[in-house]
Amino acid sequence: MAVTKTIPLLLLLALATFGLSPSALAWGDAGHRIVAALAYRELPPAAQKHLHEILQAHPEYAQWRAAWTR
Repeated sequence: MAVTKTIPLLLLLALATFGLSPSALAWGDAGHRIVAALAYRELPPAAQKHLHEILQAHPEYAQWRAAWTR
């Protein structure tokens, strides 16, 4: 099998394996928020500022912000 055919096949197999796995959703919403908060703390201040600018451009930012600050 040629390398050009092997890589897409392996990628498809990996996506099917991990994408269809029920444990991929195991952390749920709370787990993902915790990981995001921990990662955010590790960002330098300039990167945090840039991230805020990106998030504020999202149309649902106000709703997310209200839910997050409760």
